[in-house]
Amino acid sequence: MAKDYFDDDVTPLPKQVPVRVRTSVPIQEQDEHDDVDVGIESSSQTPEKSIRNIKTSGVRVRPRPSASPDIIEEDDSTPSHRGRYVLWGVVCICVFFAGVFVAIALRPTTITITPRSHVITFDQSIKFTAYPATTAPTGALAYTLQTFDLEDSDVIPTSGIQHVEEKASGSITVYNTFSNDTVRLIKNTRFATPDGLIFRVPADVAIPGKKGNTPGKVSVTVFADAVGEKYNVAPAAHWTLPGLKSNKVMYAGVYASSDTSMSGGFSGDRAGFAPGALEAAIATIRGRLADKARAALLSAEASSSTALPGLLSVVYESLPQTQEAGGGARIHERAHVEIPIFSIDAFAHTVADSVSTDSTPGSVAIMFRKDFSAQVSDAVHPIADQAFQFSMTGSADLVWHVDTQALLQALSDREEGAFKTVVDGFPAIQEAKARIEPFWNSRFPHDPSSIKVDVLSPVQSGS
Repeated sequence: MAKDYFDDDVTPLPKQVPVRVRTSVPIQEQDEHDDVDVGIESSSQTPEKSIRNIKTSGVRVRPRPSASPDIIEEDDSTPSHRGRYVLWGVVCICVFFAGVFVAIALRPTTITITPRSHVITFDQSIKFTAYPATTAPTGALAYTLQTFDLEDSDVIPTSGIQHVEEKASGSITVYNTFSNDTVRLIKNTRFATPDGLIFRVPADVAIPGKKGNTPGKVSVTVFADAVGEKYNVAPAAHWTLPGLKSNKVMYAGVYASSDTSMSGGFSGDRAGFAPGALEAAIATIRGRLADKARAALLSAEASSSTALPGLLSVVYESLPQTQEAGGGARIHERAHVEIPIFSIDAFAHTVADSVSTDSTPGSVAIMFRKDFSAQVSDAVHPIADQAFQFSMTGSADLVWHVDTQALLQALSDREEGAFKTVVDGFPAIQEAKARIEPFWNSRFPHDPSSIKVDVLSPVQSGS
C-alpha cells in the first residue's frame, strides 16, 4: 500500500474556532479597512487526508458592507424619471408655441407703399432764376441768404527783411433809396470815404430795389485803390460813389456805410519769408476755411429747406500779419461766406414744372443723386440778396408725397377686398401692398393708429 506523504505533517484541527467580531461599530458602518478573523469549523470525525484540510487560521477577509435600509439610491433611467423629463419637454413646447401664437396675434396690420416717382436728367442749358424772399414775385423760386465770416491763421518762420506793399480792405454796406428796381454796379466801381480815399469792388454788384421807405441794401468787400497804412480808415457813416456825380438824384440815393475799420494796408520793410512760404501758408489756411464753409452749408439745411453746394459763395481776404513773440509771423485769412437757402417744397415744385410734370407746391419732394451739381450762371459774386440765375447738371428723383393719414382713414374698418379700390383713389401711390394681422381677420382695424405704414424710397423700391 502506498504511503501517504501528508500523513506525518497534518496536525488535527480543533473542533471549532470562534469568529471574533468587533461589536463596538455595526458591521454596516465599519471602515472598509477593518478586518475580521475567520476560523474553520472541523468535523468531529477524523479529517480526511487532503490538502483542503490544512489549517487556514489567520486568513484575513474583508466583509462586504451591508446596504443601509434608510438610504435608497434611485437610478436616473427609471421610468419615473423618464416620465418627468417627457412632461417638462411637453410643457416647454407648449410655451414656445403659445409665445409664437401671441407674437403673430399681436403683429400690426402693415401697408407697404411705393410712391410715384420720376427721374430727371438736368440740362445745363436750362436756367433757373432765384429771387430774394423779400422781393420774389408770386410763384417764383425764392431764397433767403445766410451770410457769415470765418477766420483762420497759421505761423510761418521769417527769413531776412523784405519790402512789402499791401492794400487795405474791408466790408461796406451799399444802399439803394433811388429806385424800386435793382441797381447794378460794374466791377471796379469806386467808393470814396469822407476823406476822399478811394476803394473799389472786385466784382459786379446788384443792389436790390427799395420797398416803400425801406432801402434795398447789400454787403460787399472793397479794396483800397493804393497801398499804404493811410487806407486803414475807421468806420464811416457815409461813403459816396464818384461815378454817379453826373446824376444828382442817383448820386444821393445810392451810397454806402462801414461798420468796421479797413485794415491790411502797409508799405515798408518787415521780416520776410522763404520763397513760396507765404503763398503755401495762405493756400493751406484757405483750404481749411473752405472745409469749414462746406460744413456750415450742411448744417444750414433742415427738414424743410435745402442748400445747393454749387451755389455756395466764398470770398477770401488777407488780414494784417502779426509778429509772434517766439519768432515768426502769424498769417491771418478771412472768408466771407454766402449760402442761398431754398424751401425744399418750392424747389421741388419749380423743378417739376420745368419738366412739365403735374404737381402742386408741397406735393413732390426731390432727392439729388450723387452726380448732381449746381452752378451760378451770373458773374455776380457774392450773391448778396439779389436775383441770380443758376443751372444744374446730373440727375435727381422727384418723389410724390403720399397722404398716409388720409389713406388710413379711408381703409379704417374696410374689407380686405376694398384695398385696391381705395388705393386707386390716391394718384401719388404707384404700388401698395397690405398684410392684415392676425391672419384670420379679413378687415382692416377700426383704429387707423393700429395700422403701420412703410413708405419706400426710390432706391428701396428699385426704381
